[in-house]
Amino acid sequence: MKINFYLYIESQLTTMKQKFLFSILFCCISFSVSAQNRYRQTFSNFAAIDFPGKPRVMDTLGQKIYSYTGDSASYTVILRDDRDVSQILQSESDLDEYYDGMIEGILKAEKSKLIAKTKIQFESLKGMQIECLLETKKNLPNLKFTRLILLNSKIIVIDYSTLSEYRNLTENDRATFFNSLQLLERGAVVNQYNVPDKIQSHSTAYMLGRITGFLLLVLLVGGIIYFVAKK
Repeated sequence: MKINFYLYIESQLTTMKQKFLFSILFCCISFSVSAQNRYRQTFSNFAAIDFPGKPRVMDTLGQKIYSYTGDSASYTVILRDDRDVSQILQSESDLDEYYDGMIEGILKAEKSKLIAKTKIQFESLKGMQIECLLETKKNLPNLKFTRLILLNSKIIVIDYSTLSEYRNLTENDRATFFNSLQLLERGAVVNQYNVPDKIQSHSTAYMLGRITGFLLLVLLVGGIIYFVAKK
């Protein structure tokens, strides 16, 4: 009986190991296949990014949502034109506060926990990246990476969501998606803030960012519900 018990335990451990290795192999194959079939999506002829496949598009309330769901991750880009930004942001510190406000609005809208916040550089533009942990149902993406980039009063939000246990496995796929963003008009004038004509309050930039971040997430959730309903 003792020998049979040990054999049983060994067989169970072997089965678990095989399932774990299979899941890793499945993810690697999925990412490899998706990397070979990228879809180039342009945004108003000024920028473009590569999705693993052709994304669904929803145009609502002056902004567009591009969304694609893969086997192990979901990819989303939100493009919003907000001309009020150019009238308020007049320095790099204003830009930082605007991003901070957007992040605060995003965290509040989705009730997520901020894990990390990092400043990023996209060509000559300054942006922000955050990593968040979501409270979701089992087997639903609960780890989200979001990049925020302001370009000529246009707000680009790039979102990559996956399972927390796939964090390391999706690192290359995530980098491929984020780094595929490209400006189409080389040499074009790009601005993130104006030379000040008069002093503006920093709190105005923060509040504008917070409102924008909250609205973006509300519309994103609405867009996801819309896409799921159409499937």
